[in-house]
Amino acid sequence: MNPKPHIITFKTPIATCWLEANMLCISSNNVTRNKENIKEHYQIVKGIVHRKVCWLLDYATCQWFDKEVTAVIDKELPDICSCIAVIAKSKCEQLSATFFRQFEDLGIPVEVCESEREARVWLKRLDNKRKGITRK
Repeated sequence: MNPKPHIITFKTPIATCWLEANMLCISSNNVTRNKENIKEHYQIVKGIVHRKVCWLLDYATCQWFDKEVTAVIDKELPDICSCIAVIAKSKCEQLSATFFRQFEDLGIPVEVCESEREARVWLKRLDNKRKGITRK
C-alpha cells in the first residue's frame, strides 16, 4: 500500500502514515515493536488525527507483541481509532494480525483482509452501516 504522489506522509519509528478523507492509512515497517517506539508512534499519530478515525493498516510484519507494547496500544488506541481493517497477505502476517482482534473488546471493530481492495470494501460497508445506508 502506497500513498498517491501528492499526499503528505508522516514517518514514525514503525510505519509510514497518511490521511485519506476520514481514514488513517498506515504502512507498517517490519521492525520489532517495543514500548518506546510504540509510544513515539502513537504520539505522532495523535498529532495527525486529533480524533477517532478508521484505520487502514498494511501489516507487513510477522511478530507478536509483549505485554508492555500491548499495554501502550490498549491505552492509546481507543481515543484515536474507530475501526481497523488490517491487510495481511502472507499466512504469517495473517496469524500475527489476529492480535488486533483483542481490540474488539474495546469497542473497535476489526477485520483482517488479504488485500487492500478487500479492506477498503469492508471499511466502506462499515461506514455505510454506521450512517444507516443499506445496499441491495
